[in-house]
Amino acid sequence: HYSHTRHHNDNNTKKMTTSALILGSALIAFAPTTSILFAVTYSKSQLIIVVTTSAFCFLIAALFSSICYMILPKAFLSMTVPSIFCQAFARIQFVKFYIKVEGAIIQAMENHRREHTSNTNSSSSDNDGGESLTLAMNDWTSGLAAGVGYGFMHAILMCGTLLASEARDDAGVLYQDSCQNIPSVLNTSFMAMLFSVLDVVIMLLYFYAVRRKAEGADGSIMCTIDVGHDRGAKAASANAAIIAALIAHTSAAFASWLNGSMTNGCYFALPLVAAVVWVLGVFFCMYVMPFYLPASQRRQIESRMD
Repeated sequence: HYSHTRHHNDNNTKKMTTSALILGSALIAFAPTTSILFAVTYSKSQLIIVVTTSAFCFLIAALFSSICYMILPKAFLSMTVPSIFCQAFARIQFVKFYIKVEGAIIQAMENHRREHTSNTNSSSSDNDGGESLTLAMNDWTSGLAAGVGYGFMHAILMCGTLLASEARDDAGVLYQDSCQNIPSVLNTSFMAMLFSVLDVVIMLLYFYAVRRKAEGADGSIMCTIDVGHDRGAKAASANAAIIAALIAHTSAAFASWLNGSMTNGCYFALPLVAAVVWVLGVFFCMYVMPFYLPASQRRQIESRMD
C-alpha cells in the first residue's frame, strides 16, 4: 500500500537520520508488551511458556491468512476479513488448549496433595509450591502473557523490518505518501503500539469468553451476577465478549487501511485506531474486568491473602 520514496531535505533529513529516531521508534512500538513482559511474566517460567506459545499461535494464524491471500482475489476485504477470522479462531483454540493444560496441572496437584494428606511428615513447602503455581497461572496473568506474545509478534511483523532497514540504510529517512510529514518508521511504530495494546485486550476478552463457555455460561449478550459481592451487577456474556473483540479488530483493521489508501491517511488512521482501543478498553473495564476471574480463582486468591 505504500509508495517507497526517500526525501533528502538538507537539514531535516540529517537531523532525522539519527540513532535517537530509531531507538525512540522501537521504544514506542514495543513499550506496552515489554513492560508487561518484565512486570508480570518474566519472573514466572510458566508464563514465559504462555508467551512463546501464543506468539507461535499468532504465526500459525498468519500462515493461514497468507494462504487465504494466495487463493482469494487481491482486494482489501478478501485480505482483511479472512485474517480477522483466522486470528479469532487461533485465539479461541489457544485458550481452549490452555484450559485443558491448566486442568491437567490442577488435577496433578490435587493428586499430589491427596498422596501427602495422610503423611504427617510432608513439608509445607510442597503445598506452597502448588499454591504458588496455581496463583501464577490464573486468568489475569495468563491472559496478559498470551496478549504479550500476540502483541509482541504483531509489532515485530509490522515494524521490525522497517526499523532494521532504517538502522542500516544511509540513504536517508523513509517518508511515504500516507504520512508525508512524519517519518514512516515513527508512524508505523505508533500503529504497532496501538495494535499491540489491542491484542492484549482482545486476548483478555477471549480468555473471559472461552472460560465462561467452558463453564456453560448463558449465551445472551448481558448477564446478571447472582452471587457474591457483585449480586445484581451487569456483566458481559461470553458471546458479548467475542462480538466486542471481533468488532474492535475489524474496526481497527479498516481504520488502518486509511494509512495506505490515501495521501496523509495517517492523520485519520492513528486517531481512529486509538479510539477503537479506548472504546474496547472502556467496555472491558465496565463489563468484564470486575467479573473477570472465575469464582474458583477468586476464592483461591482471597484465601491466599487472608
